[in-house]
Amino acid sequence: MSRATLFRLVPALGLTQIISWGALYYSIAVLGASIRDELGLSAAALFGAYSLSLLLSALTAPLAGRAIDRYGGRLVMSVGSVTAALALFAIAHAHSAIALYAAWALAGIAMAMTLYDAAFATLSQHAGTSYRTALTALTLMGGLASTAFWLEWFGWRDTLSGFALLQIAICLPLHLAFVPRTVTPIVPGRIGSEYEHGTLPPESRRPALIALGVAFALNGFIVSALTVHLITVLQGKGLPLESAVWVGA
Repeated sequence: MSRATLFRLVPALGLTQIISWGALYYSIAVLGASIRDELGLSAAALFGAYSLSLLLSALTAPLAGRAIDRYGGRLVMSVGSVTAALALFAIAHAHSAIALYAAWALAGIAMAMTLYDAAFATLSQHAGTSYRTALTALTLMGGLASTAFWLEWFGWRDTLSGFALLQIAICLPLHLAFVPRTVTPIVPGRIGSEYEHGTLPPESRRPALIALGVAFALNGFIVSALTVHLITVLQGKGLPLESAVWVGA
């Protein structure tokens, strides 16, 4: 892939990450209280639906990864944008706990096809030896979602409907227009002996991998919990919603 094409791909994926993370992941931190009050749900019931989406995202991520390997990120992320739009629209029009849980379940599947895991895998197919630099830039852009989407514009239903529209009007066209159809194979560089044989003795590698996986899982658990409850915690300390949003961002 030429540098000019890569320079177009990274900002395009960065914008879709801002929208997708903001709509699917961060929005419940602000919209949750309004959803809970209108539907008459407890906090446990509401965030149970959100937790279901995270669980399904984790379970379907390997399937999304294999689909990206086989069909390319352009198709998978485009389907993910459509799925995200349907999920957000369904959440916006949910009038019962069952409908809300079903909609968030669909959102979890969309997460696996649109968030970092899918974007990084897609980027790896096209960035070649510039992958690390492109990955850093994409990660920084995606981080802006926490500032751009912690807002409740016109009530939670209209806000989520607007997020669904952004998936169709912005994310889908960007995935179709800027993610190449063909995959550029990565040319392996010279690998030193320390990478060929590893830095750990063979008997320590599996325990180390398990420990690393547990550490990543615990980190994800803590970050997810803080993300969805931070606004409520700050408001409980006396901050108005607007101030709590900016502090959290």
